[in-house]
Amino acid sequence: MADRTFGFEAAYDDAIIDNAAKTFVRRLFRKYLWLLVVACILNIVGFVFVLILPGTSKVMTAAIGMLAALGPVYFPWAYLRLPKTFAAAMKQGLKPNAHLSVSSSSFTISAKGRSFSKPWTDLRAILEFPDYFLLVVAPLAFTFIPKKDTPPEAQQLIREASRLLVQPNPTIERDAPQAGRPSL
Repeated sequence: MADRTFGFEAAYDDAIIDNAAKTFVRRLFRKYLWLLVVACILNIVGFVFVLILPGTSKVMTAAIGMLAALGPVYFPWAYLRLPKTFAAAMKQGLKPNAHLSVSSSSFTISAKGRSFSKPWTDLRAILEFPDYFLLVVAPLAFTFIPKKDTPPEAQQLIREASRLLVQPNPTIERDAPQAGRPSL
């Protein structure tokens, strides 16, 4: 099959950049919330052990106490601050518009003399929202493609790439019974 490519200009404004950054951070915290809670609990338990155990230094007690106290305060602060940080960087690089190229194997975003290209298979996730496609590049990195300027054919290529990223779970058996195995 030939590699179809669609090139187009996309407008990036403050509202859509802020929205994409907030969506990414919400997804990030939803995915890793359990890990953050466990880290906070372990810090608190460690602090209690430092208080109980004899012979611990005051410096160690103060350091672990600060970790135990600041962890639960830091994560909500980061939840509120990270979208602004991500959005500020994207506003510098993408506003007012960028040239995008979408093919069946990769995408490219070019703006202000810089270019970023990535094969679809290297992405962690492609999520579709009403105004944009959110492309998760790494655990703490993302970009997005606004839908309003994206040709329908390019949107379809992005949806197809999204389906390719979803890998089947090998532990789930197929519906049809296999030879020599009883069906349930």
